[in-house]
Amino acid sequence: MRAVRLFSFSIFMIIVLSSCVHLDEETSDDQEVEVFLTNEVVYKFLDPVNIEKPVDMLQKIEGRYGDTEFSLLIYVKADSDKSEMIILNDFASELARITYSEGRALASGLVAEAGLSAEYIMADFQLAYFKARIISNSLSASGLSFTEYSEGDKIVREILDGKKLIIHIEKNTDSLYFNNILRDYSYLITYGESE
Repeated sequence: MRAVRLFSFSIFMIIVLSSCVHLDEETSDDQEVEVFLTNEVVYKFLDPVNIEKPVDMLQKIEGRYGDTEFSLLIYVKADSDKSEMIILNDFASELARITYSEGRALASGLVAEAGLSAEYIMADFQLAYFKARIISNSLSASGLSFTEYSEGDKIVREILDGKKLIIHIEKNTDSLYFNNILRDYSYLITYGESE
């Protein structure tokens, strides 16, 4: 029963998050992948070379969208060439795969079968794990402001639209908290074993 709820909610989350995505019908190498961070501001994906440091680990994600709670296992492998997320069920079998490389965001498994886009999830990943200076430059060109500061043992990132806080991220050595205030969802990622 838990696996069915997890699967159902996973598909629900992908549909909800994909509803905020803007992507041309065909994405060639010359076109940029982009998503709307607000109803008016577009975030253009950054090249994977801008990742802070390679990521190769299992992550447990517990979160909420509005009043609905969810929990997922995701294996993340990201480096200067590509970012890849493998969504797993409770038995560690692959449910879906989302990849961003060479200027393209691709999805397979349940995500692809449902005809859903995965760009919004990858945008969250970039905002959390890519170099602060590069994100700041990209967002300021779009009219948003970005700050990063230390608070105790964590690094805090905030994205503002004018004076309004729209995204709040907290990172430390064993977890990441992501709160999209504008879209009313948040999640806590706890890190598992690294490869």
